[in-house]
Amino acid sequence: PGDVTTSHQPLIWEPGESWAPYIEFRNDLNLNHVRHSYLALAEASSSNCSATLISRSRLVTANHCGSQAVKSFNFLPASPSRQTETEQRFRDLGFYINSYRTQAASQALVAWPCTFTGQEGNRDIDYYFCAERTFEVFPGYFVKLHPGEIFGHVDIQVATPGDHDSTNNLTTNRTQSMASVDPGGPRQVLLSPNGRLRANINPPCAEGYSVCEATQGDDTLPGSSGGMSLASATNWGWAVNNRHRSFNENDPYHAHCWINSRGFLGSTCNDKRNMWAPFVANTQALQYSPRLSSLSAAFHTVQPLIGGTGGNSFTHACGSDEVMIGVIASTYNDQWEPNGGNSVAMGNFGVICAPVLNSVGNYLQYDYATVLTATSWDTGFTYSIDSGASPARLNRYVSTILSSGLDLRPFTRQEAVVCPAGFAVSSLKLILKYAKVRGISEIRCRSVFGSQQIEPMLLVYPRMGGAETGTTSAVTSCPAGTVASGAIGRAGWFTDAIGLRCRN
Repeated sequence: PGDVTTSHQPLIWEPGESWAPYIEFRNDLNLNHVRHSYLALAEASSSNCSATLISRSRLVTANHCGSQAVKSFNFLPASPSRQTETEQRFRDLGFYINSYRTQAASQALVAWPCTFTGQEGNRDIDYYFCAERTFEVFPGYFVKLHPGEIFGHVDIQVATPGDHDSTNNLTTNRTQSMASVDPGGPRQVLLSPNGRLRANINPPCAEGYSVCEATQGDDTLPGSSGGMSLASATNWGWAVNNRHRSFNENDPYHAHCWINSRGFLGSTCNDKRNMWAPFVANTQALQYSPRLSSLSAAFHTVQPLIGGTGGNSFTHACGSDEVMIGVIASTYNDQWEPNGGNSVAMGNFGVICAPVLNSVGNYLQYDYATVLTATSWDTGFTYSIDSGASPARLNRYVSTILSSGLDLRPFTRQEAVVCPAGFAVSSLKLILKYAKVRGISEIRCRSVFGSQQIEPMLLVYPRMGGAETGTTSAVTSCPAGTVASGAIGRAGWFTDAIGLRCRN
């Protein structure tokens, strides 16, 4: 985002393709392809500053915004339709009854009190802990969610980018034109993608703080203090905004400072610059809470495959102390349909695994949700952005809330849905045609612990594939007393067959 006097336009983060590596998109002219992990920005209601969630419960902001024992933060301040967007998010968290989604969204959007836990030495970094709130999913059943499980969080790194490395600003603020038209209106989540680290120009930190780095070429607007700088190579956060400064506040803004290497003005380029307080090992240690589970190794049964015989076989097996809490899938227009109709089909299919705990209530532990997938044509035949020895964490690439208030866009990303906390998948209703799975129409969930007899039905059609007339349906289901612990199937260019893998 830029001042109204420059040629820059405010950029609002929106969902991108979820499976392709970020490096494929970082220079893409389509700014919707910017990778991110939900919208984790917050607005400090008492200090007109930005803040960022770095985990389900930990929030960072600038110390100069004013440390308080308890400070209130508003999440998702960007959207003109915050209620609708947040209801969409609760739908993906297993809130399948409309009135309960509405109630939960209204509860989540009330300013969230977070407790100050300390400053990072003499750096301009403050840490806050945001306790969970209790939400009613269906009559008499309650779950406990931290704000990061609803609004997401940014992954961080403890490494300062090198000199001239590209950086992006992520803040909650608004342009001058917005402020003049609607002084009391919502600020937006804005991304300024044209920064460069300037290791060779490092003015002192503001207001006596220690350890700062400078960037140049990026913009900030009022309210950006405490916002985050992201390393463009990964879009992981590395620092908190200390202040905006210029050697000469009367200097003009040089829009071409950083075009073509170091720009026309070289090392003397003296446009607006920002000071940042980098993260440390302590910041990283705060990112994830301990992983806990009441499950251990169990006996598994595999249900028969439903679908066709194309593609290659796969097994998605959750860990021994995990259950399958949800599904992730993609929708696309089938270019190879026999009748040439190019109707809607399901491409990728993946299972979402997570630990569950019986001793402290119905917590989701969403930070430890992972994805296992067999890939498909529309994912570029890649397993996930962060594929490797361990499954990719769901929060790193799933994006379900739009910052612009737009409706969900089909055919542009992975869609994910999980069962209510304390529940796991018990059955999938599949849509079939042309000897392959065309989509999933509903997911049923079963209580992992306790005596809950209700089995929530999560309606996902047409978010996870679909087809024209002439389809059939079939159900793959876990026997009574068991829940899903993964899936088997066949997949190639698309998903051909699915069968649940179940555990006691």
